[in-house]
Amino acid sequence: MPFIEVENECVITPSPELIYCVSCWNNSPKLSSSGISKKARYRPDIIKKMSRITPLSWSIDSWFKFVIGEEEDWEEILIDFLDPELIRKNQIILMPLGATRQELYRNQKMVAELAIKHNVKYCSREHIVLWNKNVGV
Repeated sequence: MPFIEVENECVITPSPELIYCVSCWNNSPKLSSSGISKKARYRPDIIKKMSRITPLSWSIDSWFKFVIGEEEDWEEILIDFLDPELIRKNQIILMPLGATRQELYRNQKMVAELAIKHNVKYCSREHIVLWNKNVGV
C-alpha cells in the first residue's frame, strides 16, 4: 500500500472514506498570529476528531504542526489545544515562522529551544532553507 500524507488545516472534516485512505494526517491548525479570526480557524470538534485517527494499515497517529513566530504562541497551544485535551503533547511539532531564509533564521533557535523546553518535536522549513522564497521549485 502506498504511503499517502495529507496536510489539513482542521477547518473541515474529511469524509470517512478519505480518512482511512490516508497514511498520515499532517494537521496544521492556524494560531492567532496567522491573522485569521478564531471563528474561521479554530474548530475544536474537528481538531479532536483528527487527533484520534489511527489509519487502519499504519500504526501512526495524526501530527499537529504549529508555525511559531514568538514564544507566546506556546501559551495559545496550551490553552486551546492541550488543556481541553483536543490533542496529545506527543503529537505536536513546532516549526519556525519564516517565508524567507532571513526570517526563518531569526526564529529557528527560539522555536528549537521552545520545543526542547516543552519536550515536543521540532522541524525546519527545508524548502525555505534550500530555495528561500522561490515558488514552483
